[in-house]
Amino acid sequence: MVRARLRNVAAIAVRFGWEGAAELAVELRSLARETDNKSSFDALRGLEGQGAARAWASLAASLPEEWGFSGRARRPPPDPVNAMLSFGYTLLHNHCATALVEAGLDPRIGLYHEQHGAHFALASDLQEEMRHLVESLVWTLVRRRQLTPDDFGPSPDGSYPALLRPEGRRTFLHAFEQRLVTEFTPDGEDKPISYRTFLLRQARQIRDLVRGTRPHYEPLVLRT
Repeated sequence: MVRARLRNVAAIAVRFGWEGAAELAVELRSLARETDNKSSFDALRGLEGQGAARAWASLAASLPEEWGFSGRARRPPPDPVNAMLSFGYTLLHNHCATALVEAGLDPRIGLYHEQHGAHFALASDLQEEMRHLVESLVWTLVRRRQLTPDDFGPSPDGSYPALLRPEGRRTFLHAFEQRLVTEFTPDGEDKPISYRTFLLRQARQIRDLVRGTRPHYEPLVLRT
């Protein structure tokens, strides 16, 4: 899952022409190869963190200054791009949890992410290979100016510096749902399926893995 996450970020960086995309892709693919040599979750998280820091810097250098994005930040997101990323990840996380429940799994018990409280750790695991759906969506909305910084504003109490206004929220939600029903053809297959259907298939793959009826997990890896 971590290897797929790193390779998928490399793929969308090249696809969208982010700043320094060629060099970034080489670095991320190198980190992805290193995952095979790691024997602890902490080591894997270190590789993932290195890749994320490099990718966010590339994205920041690729966006117009008016968006005020200088890197990934949360709790609360300080700018419109971070707000869209957080909103999109939350939506995707919920869809992952739903797919896992439908597959008969408890989404709170993770393989890679640690369980804490009511957090759906296994949904976070499944989300890793699919995060590019949100990142590519945010990029598209920005570049096509379907949303602009004017679609965001602070919350009434000031606790959230950048919240989508109602009309912008509707635009984002519609675009997200359209992305989920978009069809693609996975490597080695000849029939397209929607990303929503693919999520359920991946959840069932995890179920079979933990039951011991499947030898290994095959994550989604984008073509470059």
